[in-house]
Amino acid sequence: MQRKTLIFVTLSLCLITGGLLAQPQSRAPQPMPAPMPMLDLTEEQQAKIQTLRLQLEKDLLPLHSKLQAFDTDLRMATTADKFDESKVKSIVEQMQKVHAEIQMKEILHGQTVRSLLTPSQREKFDLRILNERGPGRPAPPAAAPPVGPKPPMPPREQN
Repeated sequence: MQRKTLIFVTLSLCLITGGLLAQPQSRAPQPMPAPMPMLDLTEEQQAKIQTLRLQLEKDLLPLHSKLQAFDTDLRMATTADKFDESKVKSIVEQMQKVHAEIQMKEILHGQTVRSLLTPSQREKFDLRILNERGPGRPAPPAAAPPVGPKPPMPPREQN
């Protein structure tokens, strides 16, 4: 029994260490690009938005770390010799809660940024959000097919 535990702990540490070593090495910090150049932001707006963005990143960092830990737990649970469905379900539910928390923080951040904009900037900002596609966002609906009978097909040429 102790041997199995020792093997499990050793494999777990190898997986975790391997995962950490596989992470890309961090580069020197890069200056943030000007947020949303199509909005023609003032210097003051840019400074406020960058401060807000920095705070958002700081708020999201521990949540992303939680997700990484849950992902590791999920991998271990799904590859265990004895599958525990309730444990996997619990991990998935915890991950969903963290994803929801991240999404809410991003939405609230967007609303705070939006409150700093002029009406014409808001219009451009809103259009960008409405046209944006991302993970979990469906493609815009395709044009509706014409209503009514189909036109007849042209005759085929026979050789």
